[in-house]
Amino acid sequence: MTENPYQPSSTNPADLQELGQPLADALEAYRQAHGRFPPSLAAAGLAPVDTPAGTFEYRVAQDGRRASIFIGDFARRRFRARWSSEIGWFLESH
Repeated sequence: MTENPYQPSSTNPADLQELGQPLADALEAYRQAHGRFPPSLAAAGLAPVDTPAGTFEYRVAQDGRRASIFIGDFARRRFRARWSSEIGWFLESH
C-alpha cells in the first residue's frame, strides 16, 4: 500500500510547499493559456488540496492578473506557507 501524497506525516512548511507546487504550476499554466488566472480552482478544473494543516486556499485579484495560494494559520500552527504569482513561495511565521 502506498502513502497518500496529499497526507504527509508532518505539517512542516517545506512539505506543504512541495504539496502545493503542482497547484501553483497548474495555475501558472492556466494563466499562460488564458492570459489571466482563473476566478476559482473549479473554473480551472482543479480540486482543492487537503493536508493535515488544512486545505490550500486560493485568492485571485479581481482583474485576474495576480493570484496566491496559502495554507496554515497563525493561531494554531504559528505559520502560513504561501505562494504568490508575483514572488513565488515564502513562509510567514511568528
